[in-house]
Amino acid sequence: VAPNDAERNIIVWLDHRANKQAATINALGHARLRTVGGVISPEMEVPKMLWLKQKMPEAFARVSAGGKFLDLADFLSYRATDYANATRSLC
Repeated sequence: VAPNDAERNIIVWLDHRANKQAATINALGHARLRTVGGVISPEMEVPKMLWLKQKMPEAFARVSAGGKFLDLADFLSYRATDYANATRSLC
């Protein structure tokens, strides 16, 4: 985590800081988990967003103020289209 360096504050797919959050989500046993094979992985977006909300609330709040959660493919598409294409996914 680089709290004072927004350019380096990146959570990539292989990041496992959200292990606890993934376990919390899985413990709920929600029927929606069936859509991801019954178990959510810390490599998926939702546990990472929960981690960000819990560990870096100021960064999470920027999304509420107009920011975006984008996976790598979405980010590259977004940048390649001069920030015009944010519709591939809304994760």
